[in-house]
Amino acid sequence: MALFSWSTSADDKRAEEVRTGAVAPDRSERKKCWEARDSYFACLDRSNIIDAVKEDKAARKACPAENELFERDCATAWVKYFKQWRVADIQKKARIAQLEAEGAVKMDVTTSFTENTSAGTTGKCWEARDSYFACLDRSNIIDAVKEDKAARKACPAENELFERDCATAWVKYFKQWRVADIQKKARIAQLEAEGAVKMDVTTSFTENTSAGTTGVPKGTSREDIQDMLSSRRK
Repeated sequence: MALFSWSTSADDKRAEEVRTGAVAPDRSERKKCWEARDSYFACLDRSNIIDAVKEDKAARKACPAENELFERDCATAWVKYFKQWRVADIQKKARIAQLEAEGAVKMDVTTSFTENTSAGTTGKCWEARDSYFACLDRSNIIDAVKEDKAARKACPAENELFERDCATAWVKYFKQWRVADIQKKARIAQLEAEGAVKMDVTTSFTENTSAGTTGVPKGTSREDIQDMLSSRRK
């Protein structure tokens, strides 16, 4: 009984960390989120509700079970982002239908939330993120979430590009990751000063990582690495 209670408590703690953005969801957690989101959106479709943010009360009343699962299985930032994306997607489709009715030629353009994003899109995001982080470093700003006003004032151009070129959920996640990374490096420096032996461990958000740097097979995806790290923490 004690073991079961501990396991349940650990699972609840992990779920709460994912919801708040304290940790990144692993592959199975992302899959649960996608499924909960799709079920919630299907219910909104049946209920003729377009904007679940503005029509929050109506959405909760029409889809109580689906809403509960959506908010339980997805990070809070993702919940808001997906709701906003759905409104934009509906408006886009309505506009396309209007243009087609007016005789415009349809172009094959799709928008979706998939596991992999094109290199062009992610590349722009990584560049904007790195430029923003470099500006924060120069400005001695560690936590850009808590010091949001100071960060925007110190790095207005970099902040604008970062928020423009990266998904909203990524912006928040990268900011939180940077704080954790700075704290980790500070702790390592402290341990080294106390005589601890340094281990060659690196953490990065890069497009491709070689086996020589990380100790994992070349070509391993970020999702696979995240899954391995998550399993080691359990």
